[in-house]
Amino acid sequence: MSRIVAQPLTRENFAPFGDVIDMGGDNRYPINGGKAMRYHDLATAEAAGPNARVLISMVRGTPYE
Repeated sequence: MSRIVAQPLTRENFAPFGDVIDMGGDNRYPINGGKAMRYHDLATAEAAGPNARVLISMVRGTPYE
């Protein structure tokens, strides 16, 4: 059986596979009445075809009580 050893995720370690998406930066804004923050357009990706477009965003939310 193979053993897999966990390593810290860094941009350098992951570079052979692609980019690490980070929720930092200033391109963010509140949504859902301020209960969540949308981190907008965090990465680029290639797409083919007429009008092809890829947009990657993430959301960090606070649960309702």
